[in-house]
Amino acid sequence: MQIQNNPCPPDAPAGTNWQMENHTYPTPYPFQLAGAGFLADSAPVALLADEMGVGKTAQAIWGADIISARRILFLCPSIARINTKREFEKFQRMHRSVVVIKNGKDFSKLDEADVVIVSYDLAARNPDKLDGLEWDAVILDEAHYLKNPEAKRTKVIYGQKCNNDGIIRNAKRVFLLTGTPAPNNPAELYTHAHAFWSYAIPMANADYWDFADTYSYVIQLPNGGVKISGARNLDKLREALSPFVLRRTKAEVLPDMPEMRLATYTLEANHIPKEVHDLEKSESLKNIGVMLSDVAASEISNRTQVSGQLAEWRRLTEIAKVPLVVELLKEELGMNKIVIFHHHREAGDMLMEGLEEFNPVRITGGQTPTSRQAAIDAFQTDPNTRVVVASIQAASTAITLTAASDAVFLSADWNPANNAQAMQRIHRIGQNKSVLIRFFALAGSVDELVQKTLLQKTEAISELFHQTVYKETEHGYRPGLERALRESRRVGFTTNPPAIAPHTRTSELGAQSLRAG
Repeated sequence: MQIQNNPCPPDAPAGTNWQMENHTYPTPYPFQLAGAGFLADSAPVALLADEMGVGKTAQAIWGADIISARRILFLCPSIARINTKREFEKFQRMHRSVVVIKNGKDFSKLDEADVVIVSYDLAARNPDKLDGLEWDAVILDEAHYLKNPEAKRTKVIYGQKCNNDGIIRNAKRVFLLTGTPAPNNPAELYTHAHAFWSYAIPMANADYWDFADTYSYVIQLPNGGVKISGARNLDKLREALSPFVLRRTKAEVLPDMPEMRLATYTLEANHIPKEVHDLEKSESLKNIGVMLSDVAASEISNRTQVSGQLAEWRRLTEIAKVPLVVELLKEELGMNKIVIFHHHREAGDMLMEGLEEFNPVRITGGQTPTSRQAAIDAFQTDPNTRVVVASIQAASTAITLTAASDAVFLSADWNPANNAQAMQRIHRIGQNKSVLIRFFALAGSVDELVQKTLLQKTEAISELFHQTVYKETEHGYRPGLERALRESRRVGFTTNPPAIAPHTRTSELGAQSLRAG
């Protein structure tokens, strides 16, 4: 049974309370309730720093529901915009209309929607369109995009001197989301600390270089340049941040997570090749949805009248997705190893080139056993080898890739059994983390329907093989959500700090807002 894509009826009035009966929603895990509660309780600004794969966006949406935030600005990397819209439609318990701003002309839609999703770069190029607007909540996804105080987007959003006088200054609440708050060194926390917590974090009210020199090492180079490296005074910084930051790793929440989760991730492309659209207009691909529903997926590619067109369509679609996948995974590979499954050699070549800095290894059908094993061993044992680029057919049996707990399908195989077998390369004996499998889909194309349907068929096959796979089940209105929040805190998922009055401005908090973390 599948969750409705939009649990709220289209005629529901904007701002309807999220406690609505007779509708179905994905059910949060206890640690996700705790995260939503942390964001809701930590007025006016909080940072959710959970490890990738724990569900930060869903927690932020539920946090916004708890505080009844209707008018929301969601800032994120451009590649995440469409998927974020899907996440709101899937998780929100309060009816809100959602719009994605894709270009300068789309800012005319600002008054038409409750939730406005904008990329950081587009916001930076159009500050006048957002300046002075009031928001119940602003959500800054992948907030480490704002780590550079000299970057234009940082200045537009946080203000020229990061004094929180930028375009989000009229937000009642701010949620920061990032699994890598300081990707390289603690100095990269300065922009957030100075904008929101300068009253509480030592040296956050100073300039950037003094902050950097307090928590990292500022090194003068022979050529006259400066390098920031290392970390120091971490205990002091950690204690000062603790009231405002919540971080859980997948290992920490493992008892409450399923062994394996499957999800689609929609990629937004600025341009879909004309050849893809032309093929999708053909009679054979027009009916792909019906075929996927009525015919065993493994039989589709064997149908002679469509096999050639399908193969070419999938090749072009894979190639179109590669730059988007590379951009997305570069943000994740610093923290996690990842397995990428693909079909076409050309797409594999492009992935190897695009992810070269992460020392990728490759598994293909034409390898010698020695070369293949060397690639596997490097991925399993070398911390600098962060990614495997693997052909589904070549990597679906007889190998172990448990150094990763995350895998992605650039395109799923028509045969769901092959997908299930490939997933078992990381979900097997030796895996001590919850596994996340993502099927990447290209927005605005038939690929969205194809990948969603193949994921569902793969789930069914996996269950047949007795794998423990997370499938979101249908649940009606959960009247005990707030009680569950309290219970999740009671059993130790997060602390329950003294409440701060909602919508209190940072400048008004003072020292009394420091809480035991």
